[in-house]
Amino acid sequence: MALASPLHLLRRQETPIGALAANRAGRGTQGRITEVYQSNYRVYGARKFQRQFNRQEYKVPRCAIERLMRENDIAGAVRGYL
Repeated sequence: MALASPLHLLRRQETPIGALAANRAGRGTQGRITEVYQSNYRVYGARKFQRQFNRQEYKVPRCAIERLMRENDIAGAVRGYL
């Protein structure tokens, strides 16, 4: 009796698709986030970043923007605080 090939073991070793997309989104976006953040008086949050990038025709998912903002300790302005 022949045994089935262990495809599940090979697939487990592959890089998940989400990790590839996150890495791809993070490459060029890091510099753009800091540039847009500085040029807009440090008030942009993740939603405004995504809108700004869409206006520039640079498609990045908001979850990737949020992750990169957390990694760089960037936070948008909060109403009522200076």
